[in-house]
Amino acid sequence: MSRSFIRVVGLLLVAFPTAAIAQNPKPEVGPDARLAATAVSQLFPADTIAYLELIRPAEAAANLHGFFRGSIIEKAVEFLAEQREIRPETGDGSFEQLGLLLGFFGPETFTEIGRMRGVALAVTGFDESKQPIIVGVLLSGESRLPGLLLRISMCFNSSARIAGRVGQIPIYGHVPFDPVPPLPMAGQIAPPPPRPVNEPPFIASAGDLIVIANRRSAVEGVLKRWLGQDATPSLQTELGSSSAGSFQERPGLLGLVRTRSLPDLLAAFTDEDHNDESLAWGKALGELLSPDVVPDVGMHVGIANDACELRLSARTKSDKRHPLLELVTSPPRGDAFKQSVAVNALSGVAFRVQDGAPWFRRMTELSDRVTKAFGVSVAEVIGEIEKKLGRSLADDLWGKIDEVAIAWPASQNLPQGAEEMCMWMVTAKDPVSA
Repeated sequence: MSRSFIRVVGLLLVAFPTAAIAQNPKPEVGPDARLAATAVSQLFPADTIAYLELIRPAEAAANLHGFFRGSIIEKAVEFLAEQREIRPETGDGSFEQLGLLLGFFGPETFTEIGRMRGVALAVTGFDESKQPIIVGVLLSGESRLPGLLLRISMCFNSSARIAGRVGQIPIYGHVPFDPVPPLPMAGQIAPPPPRPVNEPPFIASAGDLIVIANRRSAVEGVLKRWLGQDATPSLQTELGSSSAGSFQERPGLLGLVRTRSLPDLLAAFTDEDHNDESLAWGKALGELLSPDVVPDVGMHVGIANDACELRLSARTKSDKRHPLLELVTSPPRGDAFKQSVAVNALSGVAFRVQDGAPWFRRMTELSDRVTKAFGVSVAEVIGEIEKKLGRSLADDLWGKIDEVAIAWPASQNLPQGAEEMCMWMVTAKDPVSA
């Protein structure tokens, strides 16, 4: 009897009883009415640093299903079979990897996602070594697939151990595999083996809740909120007034980032050793977003009208101004853009410069703070240019500009050897300024 046959039989013996249990789950822990009304954002602390949530899973999944209808995502088996005839497998595993990806992200997956109540991933803070604490929460709702997959994986995981409990809910950790210690010499007593230390990921489940984190304390925090043992403010109380507040009713992926933590996040995810370059980029990003002006940034990705939409939102403090946000939030007249290139442009953007001189000075100050992280001063460079020209770039140039449009034409008639470039159109405030 082959090992593969034994593994298949073992998997089926676990899967079928598990499926039966999933159809008749045990009563949920805690008051049923409260648990049924729990939103996923209620399970995270109010000061969560970065947050991603799938809003309205049923509608988002339906939109995804419609968006990929007729594509290779839907016809994965047929597509891969045809590709294997055209391109014989080379043994590098590329077809297996693509098959695994297309297999998991198919129509069946979209259907199961639509049955879930909520899915979220967050960075709730940093530990003593400045590593991010990452927490994932899933409320499976009517979908039995997440619980089934978790049960099978935990049953087959020989390293799983109980690392703690919250109430009667166990939290599972993982112990590293250690080789069998050598036998003691004759006449000696072998010392007791050291107690294994549980390592991440830490996992717990209760009712339709599944939580996974890289710190046990993070799992404990979610479970305490789930059981009503932690009454401190949750992230849900903060979302409404944040930059992501306007996205809470839109099906799709909602994101929120606290700008004060972006330097540490960037350093943690790009370089484990926090070297000078990653720290410089983090500092530059922090200066660019100016947490004292823009406390958080929101994002939404969704499907609408058979198109993928990306929306960004930034909230500023009432008494503060940010030059970059002023630039993108000042509605352009669009005269230069519409009249010159809109008909023959593949893409383009236009923005209006209101109060150009003071805006340019604020932008110079901001750019100077950003570039100083790399040992360069924009203010000094601009000062040298103005000294050579004998003119003020703020007063004599930007103070007289009303609108700037940038576009990429569909075709360009260029001399041989010339390279294509975007077109710039500048509209002056008045004929005298022009």
